[in-house]
Amino acid sequence: MLNVVYISKAYEVNDDDDDDDDGDDDDDDDDDDDDDYDDHDDDDDGGEEEEGQQQEEQKELQQEDQKEEQEEEEQKEKEQQKEGEEQQEEEEQEEEEQQKEEQQKEEEEQEEQQEEEEDNDKTSS
Repeated sequence: MLNVVYISKAYEVNDDDDDDDDGDDDDDDDDDDDDDYDDHDDDDDGGEEEEGQQQEEQKELQQEDQKEEQEEEEQKEKEQQKEGEEQQEEEEQEEEEQQKEEQQKEEEEQEEQQEEEEDNDKTSS
């Protein structure tokens, strides 16, 4: 925020009478005061600009951090999804193997039954 300050300055009227009788004008040190004030005012403006830059940099850093966190979370989600898919594939393969084994057992049992029936038919005839 920029503060504007208005300064009014009183000027001495230069008369030929020197009040202190030292021979020089009493008006000499007014310029020094004005320079000091200008320097001080510039320092305030610079400080506000620097503070604004720091706030802007801090915002940028926060945005970068948030972006990195979001990317990390997305990566974790992808990895979890991939692991889930792999696990599902393994389970499906196991089920297929079990079904094949059961089918083989059934076929073997049927063959044994047929052999027994054939043997029984031979012995009975």
